[in-house]
Amino acid sequence: MLRTPLGSDPPARIPWRRILYERQPYRDNHYDPDKFFDQLSILAHDQLPKYSFSDAIQYASLLAQQFSAVTFFLTIYQFILSGQVSLEALCLLDLVALVAGSAVYFVLLPTPSLRLQQGLEFARVSVLFFICLRLASPVVRTLTSSVSEDSIYAASIVLCLVHLMSHDYRHNQSVPAVSSGAPGPLKAESQSVDPLSSSASSSDAARAAPPGESLPKVQRAESSRSVRQRSRAAMVSLSTAMFTAMMLASRLQSASMVVAFVIFAVITFTLFPMVCRILRDRLRSVQFVLALTQWAVTSRLVWILETSVFSADATALADKVSATAPADGGASVVRVATGQHTLFVIYQTFVVLLWLVGPSVFLILRRKKQILRGPWDIPRID
Repeated sequence: MLRTPLGSDPPARIPWRRILYERQPYRDNHYDPDKFFDQLSILAHDQLPKYSFSDAIQYASLLAQQFSAVTFFLTIYQFILSGQVSLEALCLLDLVALVAGSAVYFVLLPTPSLRLQQGLEFARVSVLFFICLRLASPVVRTLTSSVSEDSIYAASIVLCLVHLMSHDYRHNQSVPAVSSGAPGPLKAESQSVDPLSSSASSSDAARAAPPGESLPKVQRAESSRSVRQRSRAAMVSLSTAMFTAMMLASRLQSASMVVAFVIFAVITFTLFPMVCRILRDRLRSVQFVLALTQWAVTSRLVWILETSVFSADATALADKVSATAPADGGASVVRVATGQHTLFVIYQTFVVLLWLVGPSVFLILRRKKQILRGPWDIPRID
């Protein structure tokens, strides 16, 4: 292709044409500023997929549900430290949650022929994990013996926030995705990946292609890249959650309690999201009811934690203050500690922000959304 010297203008008598197999006295990166926006198309909000308030609430329930799961996990840990939950009660909770979650997951599998195979694999991995955990529990119990409790709790809170921010929420549901193809109705494509499948990336890409046809090369690359990004985020989320569980378990008194607590963490951060995903795919209304039930149970536990456990600690602190302070000092400590349900208010505030305020703001801002498409987009074959 002919090129003009850098900085010189092409002859005005030869107009630039958007063709490939003909020599033109223009640079390879030349563009016509008068015609650059001729192919611009703007999609307004009325041409985008419609979202009702109920749909937005249902999608936001996944964020609130995961936040409730983390709060439930930390609340149970506080009950264990205070002695309100014994080893037998924790083992019973683990057994009920494991049996119920596994039953729901394997019964609702879309491929009944794989239930027995995956069930046996699940049992084998569970037995091996229990044996390894039981052998390593004495080491885990003394893992952070040289670290102060304040540092452990501060690191746990930070890691829980990282877990919530990096959790793969699209892994649990089908989210309508905006395509960059031609204007028109946009299809909802499922982003759920079976964690028990070893070919999740290839199966996810194959589902997006028409029957009997393979994906174009660009779409295959984008699909695999999206799966890798979600996998990395899921690994970060699970790693931070389990590291938090290990740090908290190291402050427990017995090796048996360490084993039971780590199993409870595995159920909370691995089995529970799997059950939520399959319920979202197969029984959407049941998953929403589960989110409401989880919010109610967690709210009740946080309330009990502040009114019983923390009030007892405040009473003990008041006795110490009364010994060295005026007579009203101990009563003031009790009123401050028990009269304000700070954790309960914080939990309810975050739930309202995630479940009600967030969807409302999303729908309001979506009315102003526009999608610009033009020659700068990656070409796609319709």
